Amino acid sequence: MKKVNKIITLCMALAMYSMATCHVYATETDSDDQERTMTLNATIPSSYELSIPITDMNIDYDQQTQQIGTLSVQGNIEAGKSVTVSVKEKKNFKTSSNPSDIGIPFKVTKDGTEFQNEEWSAEEIKDATPKSLSLFLEFEEDAWKMAHSGEYTGSVVFLAEMN
Repeated sequence: MKKVNKIITLCMALAMYSMATCHVYATETDSDDQERTMTLNATIPSSYELSIPITDMNIDYDQQTQQIGTLSVQGNIEAGKSVTVSVKEKKNFKTSSNPSDIGIPFKVTKDGTEFQNEEWSAEEIKDATPKSLSLFLEFEEDAWKMAHSGEYTGSVVFLAEMN
């Protein structure tokens, strides 16, 4: 039995030795130089930061036009794409005591015209100094004179889309 164990141990040692000394050789199939290409891929995700006037603010009831803040976009998006920002919804100024009232209508304006939407290109978004717009609320001339006294609340919802 000891002889069998020695033979098995010797065979295993030889097998281990042959595995350790095994070499891999590369051979050329012809004498011409061969060029190989490895393709590498990387993805940089689109990202942008939108600054909109989202803070609560008090509106002066006796002014027809009031600045509400600035709108700007900055970041890095794919060339050829753009970001469009628009006013999705406006809710007239209303009192909580009379929610069925039509309220006090207003417009969101920029440069004296009603703001519908603005589009920023990839180049404008990536620019170190982002393009920004000043936005205003504009009421009809006599809108506040017709209003009853009380607390009024209104809102604006902005929508940003990447195209």
